[in-house]
Amino acid sequence: MQKMVKLCIFSSDGTMNSETLELLEELATQDPGSSIFLHVARLYRTHGESQRAVAVLRRGLSHHPGHIEAGLLLADILAEEGEMDAALVQATGERLLRFPRFWQALAQESARTGNPDLALVAGLMALVAQHATRSIPWHEVLFSGVREALAAVEGSPVRAPENDLDADEVSQFCLNPNIRTKTMAKLFAMHGEHEQALAIYEELLAKAQSDAERTELAALCDAERRLAGVTPSGSQLHAQAITLLQRLAERLETKTSARS
Repeated sequence: MQKMVKLCIFSSDGTMNSETLELLEELATQDPGSSIFLHVARLYRTHGESQRAVAVLRRGLSHHPGHIEAGLLLADILAEEGEMDAALVQATGERLLRFPRFWQALAQESARTGNPDLALVAGLMALVAQHATRSIPWHEVLFSGVREALAAVEGSPVRAPENDLDADEVSQFCLNPNIRTKTMAKLFAMHGEHEQALAIYEELLAKAQSDAERTELAALCDAERRLAGVTPSGSQLHAQAITLLQRLAERLETKTSARS
């Protein structure tokens, strides 16, 4: 029966056989358990009969309320006609979010086949699906993405601390152990005292007066955290993300200026 239907849907000149399409709709009505309604709706839409497609889809969804593709098609046709069924959109969206592993797989495959835009969208959908019952740590997502972008722009996510030391500052450090300078932090770092170096850099970062100074100190803090094996808190990640964004903008601006 299916083979006969396929053969008579179109006439010899390639146009749709309306009588056959009406027969298909009758079959879909008489057999509500069949998914043929979806194919009938697609044909109606293809040939400009959107309202009939909507009617077929609504009738089919009344018997197959969990049919994701039919729900998507109906929402798409309604949007094309300037309408929206809020309940339908919400229900279909919730069904799509039940499959986080599908979105992960789509993101991976899209990245592998050179479709970064789809990979990004699918990755975000996977993230939303995984955190359906709790808030998404967007600061972590942002920080991770910016760090990778910086690595691509300048070859390294952070700048290594300098090894040269100022003699006057070294003398002051020897005389006054409470002095808080970058040089003192460098001395601690050179001797493996990364947590103490980090504490000084964080204190200096909190008092920084210029964007350039904040950028430098944030990079030094990030380097010492990794060396010390310290995991940054949410607020620290947020601050780092802002600083990294500033650095990324500066690097991109410099590259743009160099090319012009």
